[in-house]
Amino acid sequence: MRDDIGQTADPVTTRRVSVPGTAEPMDAFVARPTAWTGGPAVVVIQEWWGLTDDITSIATRLATDAGVLALAPDLYPGKQATEPDDAQKLAMALDRPAALADLRAAVSWLVAEGADAVGVIGFCMGGGIAWDAALDDERIVAAAPCYGLTDFDGRRSAARIEAHYGTHDCFAPELLDRVEATIRSWRPENAVHRYEGTPHGFLNAGHAEQAPEAAALAWSRIVALFREALSG
Repeated sequence: MRDDIGQTADPVTTRRVSVPGTAEPMDAFVARPTAWTGGPAVVVIQEWWGLTDDITSIATRLATDAGVLALAPDLYPGKQATEPDDAQKLAMALDRPAALADLRAAVSWLVAEGADAVGVIGFCMGGGIAWDAALDDERIVAAAPCYGLTDFDGRRSAARIEAHYGTHDCFAPELLDRVEATIRSWRPENAVHRYEGTPHGFLNAGHAEQAPEAAALAWSRIVALFREALSG
């Protein structure tokens, strides 16, 4: 297994690792609190751009602020996009069932590392995949999908779920109302958070200046969710 030590900063150490996948090993970024010897962990799922610096920064912030072991697998092995057309091509080429199987393998890796409660967060394309992961893997006990959706189609999850959407995104209010009603029927504390006047991708560092208050509020809610739901 490749295990390349990268940046080290108290109280979090970051590195690149190779995680066993279903077909072949996956490259991944991991951020580990220096005091972490077991406990809560979160899988961080990329936007359609790939495993960018923004996603690795979010993993590092989660490790720092929520005290979790954060793992961000590279779903486009070695590929990234900077233009929307290229990102769309990469997203369309992604084998979603295979990606979900690999995410199950990522959860298994976290459990083998000592995780006793696992959450998931994803953004845009990764937000939809985060929904699917929470519906697919019963080991996931908390989920924070950000501006992404999936087809529930009679499926359900026992996880604690809080989803995040800007009102200037493409989702119709009545759709989000239905989503919230559905997930509240699973657990009454589940929630869909809507941020007034906020665009798509507002937690991406490249967009955060457009809605700094919304980004800060969403982040505080995400950290609180994982601290509470993964505490056992």
